Amino acid sequence: LWVNLLAVFRAYQALGVDYTCRRTSLSTKLSHHLALSCNLAWVVVAAVLDLCNTAFDPRSESRLVVGGPDFAIAVVALATILAAYLAVTRADYGYVGVTIWAFAGIYRNQQETRDSPLEPCQELADCAQICIVIVGLALALGGVLSCCGAASEGSAPRCK
Repeated sequence: LWVNLLAVFRAYQALGVDYTCRRTSLSTKLSHHLALSCNLAWVVVAAVLDLCNTAFDPRSESRLVVGGPDFAIAVVALATILAAYLAVTRADYGYVGVTIWAFAGIYRNQQETRDSPLEPCQELADCAQICIVIVGLALALGGVLSCCGAASEGSAPRCK
């Protein structure tokens, strides 16, 4: 899984995924960039979950343990920072879309009506909702910056 993460990340870099670049055709953005963006987002989520599942101790009573509610909130916050950065600097719709989808799943899984052996955490559900809004606003900002020409005009090294 970690090798896959590294490979997808290197492909993301090599292709120069940047939706703000005007030199890249729309067909390339939709066929190449979008696929890599979505794949990268899911591989990041899967790698973090893999790490958390490996280190999780279900017998622990601590909220700070890997896999505990506070740790999960920290992971969601970190994912929000990464998605917001890619949204503002590259207007990466694919990465942001998959991240929002993951946050919506986290919110859903923290509801009382689901079947799970773990206790739901309202703080985590609230955090997921807030992070959906933050990432959505960051994507809107990235889109505005891209349309106004404040983003890369092809001179940035990542704009291929």
